[in-house]
Amino acid sequence: MRKLIRGCPPPPCRRREKRMRAMISVALCLCVSLCGCTGVSVSEPSSPESQIEYASSSVVEMADPSSEPESSLPTADEYISSVVEQCLEEFYDPAMSEYEKTKAAFDYLIEKGTFSEPIGFDVWRLRSYGGDVPGYLENRSLSLLVFGRGACEDYASALYMLLTAMGLEAEYVPGLTYAAEGGLTDHAWNRVKIDGVWYHLDCELEAGIRRGDVVVYKYFLNGDATMSASHYWGQRLIDSGILSAEQNDEIAANYLGSACPQDYPKPEPKSIPSIPAEDPEVIMERLQAEREAYEDQYGPLEPMRVNILPPVFGVYSGYRINAVEYYREGKTPHSIFDALVIPLEE
Repeated sequence: MRKLIRGCPPPPCRRREKRMRAMISVALCLCVSLCGCTGVSVSEPSSPESQIEYASSSVVEMADPSSEPESSLPTADEYISSVVEQCLEEFYDPAMSEYEKTKAAFDYLIEKGTFSEPIGFDVWRLRSYGGDVPGYLENRSLSLLVFGRGACEDYASALYMLLTAMGLEAEYVPGLTYAAEGGLTDHAWNRVKIDGVWYHLDCELEAGIRRGDVVVYKYFLNGDATMSASHYWGQRLIDSGILSAEQNDEIAANYLGSACPQDYPKPEPKSIPSIPAEDPEVIMERLQAEREAYEDQYGPLEPMRVNILPPVFGVYSGYRINAVEYYREGKTPHSIFDALVIPLEE
């Protein structure tokens, strides 16, 4: 499986100064409400057939050329790295074993996250300037990491970012699982390598099956045999005959992934209550004020495509068609920019 995006490297001492500058810049821009990003929109999605294409390169014309945000704001990459590192500060210890890092990140997202539509996945546009346009995993991770809200794709993206930032090898796995009401539904989870062996872990589904906040680790560090009882992915998904020829080709080219030969011994059950999530309307009001402050200073932000649709499944009719129509109609209430996110073309 090819690497979809650059993972954040472990935070060594030599990056501390740069990290602090980025974090200070973010804090300053929030304090004075001069945060924003015109964004240089240049990138190739990891699979043109499965992801929204980015807009061509463009720079928004500034209302005041003498006050450009590049002198005070981090790049998009630096902003996202600072978000990941702030999350790591809540649980990460470099002395942890690979298993301990994985479990700490898994537990952290269960505690932090609330299952919902993602919100503010394009928040980087308000808080950075320049750099590469974020990829799918980076965009979808922000809803969970910044606002504590998201769906399975957001959980999987956020966990990927945390694991790779701690120096672990990890993969984002698109596939299917069984819905509560019956039948298969699109889904996403992760694989991680611990002590040279790959394992599956499904943070969002684990959070969803809690009873009295007790996590039983049913979907934590499973092998292929155990995971296949409830999940379809890779060659197993191709062999199912459920998907189109185009989807099967994309899975074969990009998402066969690594074999997971065994289960890891299960930890003891643990009570992990979720932190109450903030009302999305309150978040959006705050972000709208942030956007208005930026546009007052620098001029309006241009519409752009944001890479947010799940790979493999999101853009093919006949599968998750409701979600595709949702974006085609321009319904993006969970985006900061609402109508400024260009809907899918027919």
